[in-house]
Amino acid sequence: YSEDTADLRFVWNDRALYMLAVVRDNVFMQKNTGPLTWKGDCLQCGFCIDPWKDVPRTGNTVSDEANSPRQTEINLALTQNGPEAWRSVVFPVNSNLPIGMLSRADCSLVIKRKDGTITYEAAFPWKSLGLKQAPQPGSCIKIAVAVNDKDDQKAISAIGLFKGAGFP
Repeated sequence: YSEDTADLRFVWNDRALYMLAVVRDNVFMQKNTGPLTWKGDCLQCGFCIDPWKDVPRTGNTVSDEANSPRQTEINLALTQNGPEAWRSVVFPVNSNLPIGMLSRADCSLVIKRKDGTITYEAAFPWKSLGLKQAPQPGSCIKIAVAVNDKDDQKAISAIGLFKGAGFP
């Protein structure tokens, strides 16, 4: 039994997708930075900007990858270096969305911890998700979030929201 909970909210405008997450966590454990932040308390946020596309299975790997839905995963964590936003996945590979630490221009991020609660406030400019502009009315993107929770040195648990951090 865990008393940990998460409340997520999203809003958007022509500039960005904004996320507020309030995570109640009785034990905070984040000893990693950069690409390993997913191993501690953090948010793994997945974004698919072509959710209407099926994953092609023609046997031609190059063609299948080029015609697959565009996806990226960004991990948000409060580390010993302060708040970090780390892009860990891009599919298909896209030189405009490099793997690595995101700048403030690519993800404005504030993370605060107080009294067993971690509050994440993030603004993802559309460009940082792979779009040239905000989605048009009537269109959509797919969002998946996993709230990773590490309470001891051995186990990692997660609350998966919207199918977790991965996509089918």
